[in-house]
Amino acid sequence: MKRIARFNMLLAPGLFLLLLPPVVAQNAMAPGRPPDNHELITIKQGIWGNVWLWQGDFMPGPGSAKRGKVTAVCREVRIYKPTSMNMLEPLGGTNFTKVRSKLVKKVKSGKNGFFQVSLPPGQYSVFVKEDSTLYANWFDGQGNVLPVTVVKDSVTNFQINLTYGAVF
Repeated sequence: MKRIARFNMLLAPGLFLLLLPPVVAQNAMAPGRPPDNHELITIKQGIWGNVWLWQGDFMPGPGSAKRGKVTAVCREVRIYKPTSMNMLEPLGGTNFTKVRSKLVKKVKSGKNGFFQVSLPPGQYSVFVKEDSTLYANWFDGQGNVLPVTVVKDSVTNFQINLTYGAVF
């Protein structure tokens, strides 16, 4: 795991310079994570990505690289018209029982986590089917759920991280 050490300095009102101990910043991705599979892209327009399941402890500290694991997983990825928080029926946390926006497409990621789907240009929200619920763990500043934009004649990379089994 790559570590970057830096010193924090504060200039107090009395012109005292305070040196604090080094802060260690760690790369958030676990070593040995699955590959991004970008070489498998065959579509001309839409989104592609990987579905990775994060499990365990990813808190920084000694031995942290051995406590967490990232695995590529096979899941159903569902693409909806743009969806806001008030269009969801929450089950709790990041799982939802119902999405009240139009389902555009469904696609399954392979056992290597890779998925791709052709889509017309526009805005979309992405969910992952987990058992009988739909999972989404990120919202933008306007309350849109896992938003992604497809641009004409372009393929957008969209990484999906299932983090419900991880501690950060």
